[in-house]
Amino acid sequence: MSSKQSHSIKGRTKAQDVFYTPEALALIHIKMALEFDSGYDSVWLDPCCGNEADAESKRYYNNFPHNKTAMAIDIENTAQPPECADKKDFLELTVKDIFSGKRVWDGEQFLERSPDSGLVICGNPPYSILDDWLNKSIELKPVVISYLLLQHHLTPRRMEWFDNAGYKLVQMKFMKVKKWYGISVIVTWAKAGHLTPRRLELAGLTEVTYDRTIYQ
Repeated sequence: MSSKQSHSIKGRTKAQDVFYTPEALALIHIKMALEFDSGYDSVWLDPCCGNEADAESKRYYNNFPHNKTAMAIDIENTAQPPECADKKDFLELTVKDIFSGKRVWDGEQFLERSPDSGLVICGNPPYSILDDWLNKSIELKPVVISYLLLQHHLTPRRMEWFDNAGYKLVQMKFMKVKKWYGISVIVTWAKAGHLTPRRLELAGLTEVTYDRTIYQ
């Protein structure tokens, strides 16, 4: 991408956060995050999907493991509650909200679920408010946080937030998505206390891989 294009993106006054993840890439991402899921009864949350009628925008949610409870939040604010909520609503979300049954995205009641149930966050977040988004994800204390980011999003400041909250950077996978800016990277953080002994042994290492496929 040219320098002119880079400066054009940097100078935007209106955010452009809606970029649908190619399904093949979403499936790879989910499989990677699943390696660090700590339990059968965990809840998988895509906090940045689209509206109920738009299958393209729900490629994470629709492909979450079938033996998990799946939830999604609409960042486009085009669906009616309680099906989805907007991105501002995610920033105000609490763990109690997730497990209390106040929000039911997949038709399953959460009233009997324990607040100690594991939460896995997996998706493609809105980059225009990424600082707030990452801090909110950490605040919810999931066992796994796995996001599709751009490689330059991994700044020392942001990585320190995860370190200070007790998360281990366990996976990075680099790839190119056609017409997206720069190089994308799947980044997975896992809570050290929820890693299996083998994963804990490897937790000091970050698995870094790449994929030469151009996703579209």
